[in-house]
Amino acid sequence: MVGHSGARAQEGAEALALAEAALASNPPDLQQALREADNAIDADRRLWPAHLIRGLALGRMGRGTEALESFLRATSLSPGQPAAHRAVAIAAFNEGRYELAFENLVQAVQAGDEQAAGMIDAMTASAPPPPDLADQLEAARIFLEPIDTEMYRGVIDVSELGGVSRRDPRLLNQPSASENALDFYEMSRQMRQALVTSREFGLVPVPDMARYSMVIEIHDVGGGVRVGGDLGATPTRGGPQSVKGYVKIRDLRTNDWVYSRLLDLSNMSSIADLHADMARHVEFLAVWLADENR
Repeated sequence: MVGHSGARAQEGAEALALAEAALASNPPDLQQALREADNAIDADRRLWPAHLIRGLALGRMGRGTEALESFLRATSLSPGQPAAHRAVAIAAFNEGRYELAFENLVQAVQAGDEQAAGMIDAMTASAPPPPDLADQLEAARIFLEPIDTEMYRGVIDVSELGGVSRRDPRLLNQPSASENALDFYEMSRQMRQALVTSREFGLVPVPDMARYSMVIEIHDVGGGVRVGGDLGATPTRGGPQSVKGYVKIRDLRTNDWVYSRLLDLSNMSSIADLHADMARHVEFLAVWLADENR
């Protein structure tokens, strides 16, 4: 039997398929595409491709501002997704928002989008690019692995996070079972967002494109269970939403671990706190990278 969350996810996938078909039809049925994209979003609010399809339909209707909003929502849900960043770059450029356009053009190019790379000359000929554009395009490429819970046993069943394997990349696009569950999806999303907005790193979708690979290891949740410890271990930080672990970096050229820093989150349930924590870790990582490049 499929649970409620699974049924809603299936409804979202079916509506998304209908939206894509309507947009691809000849001639495109833009109203149908928009309607089905909205249905997909209603069923699964984290389904970023539905926001992309919605934006494409709105753009073809001449509703550029609304299209840009939908594209931005897609990049918020799946930071580093090249097609979504390219769509934002085009829509923002058409709306005269050149700073936003170049930011997302860079992010799409960093993620390996060939169409975005082909847009650089045209955009720089029409609007002033950022002065460090070349440096951004050459930023160190990094791949974010799925959250690693190998060291954390017995408290959270990862099957609740969308019913996929811990190491399945699709984990990034799956909702948690409830709002009260530890939301490793949100942790991953916030780290991806921090990497995407960093000028020192370029987030890539596959490890073959990267120089570095980042792993977030979860060792302890709420201070209750720790490898090699007891269930009744005294927590060092309070609250059921606290998390301990490590942020680690592997150099993919040598396969050596080259960086490790303690992860100590006091409030996983606060998106604002989680965003600040992930941004802080990327700042630490940028300092390390600058030292490595000296």
